[in-house]
Amino acid sequence: MAAYEKQTWSDGETITKEKLNHIEEGITNIELTPGPAGPKGETGDPGAAGTNGLGWLFGTNIPNSEGRDGDLYLKTDNFDVYKKVSGSWQKIGNIKGAQGPKGADAVINKLNKVDALDGGAEVAAVVTAFNNLIADLKAKELMNSN
Repeated sequence: MAAYEKQTWSDGETITKEKLNHIEEGITNIELTPGPAGPKGETGDPGAAGTNGLGWLFGTNIPNSEGRDGDLYLKTDNFDVYKKVSGSWQKIGNIKGAQGPKGADAVINKLNKVDALDGGAEVAAVVTAFNNLIADLKAKELMNSN
């Protein structure tokens, strides 16, 4: 691709598609190389102190002097939430939900016994204990029989 040649315009000259495309091709093919790094600037003035953000405190006793207005406190033994307003802690809610319903009992299917492939007397004792457990669970109807 040929190097870009600057277009020198004359008064009254007509802008043509070819001349505009020539300019765009020149812009597209420009390769900019960064110049050398400049000297390090002076350190700026320190900024103003920011506003403290709100915080969470945690514990089992409601604090007295700790925290500042707007802070929140989670009482970890009962999940009550408090907010500090005008210097004192006020309860605003509780984050623990109600007890859910009991889940379904687990059912183990298609396990009748365990067979030891090898391992001697120690493995045989474990297998016997496990098979006794299976029989006991089935007898108590905590495990399906089939």
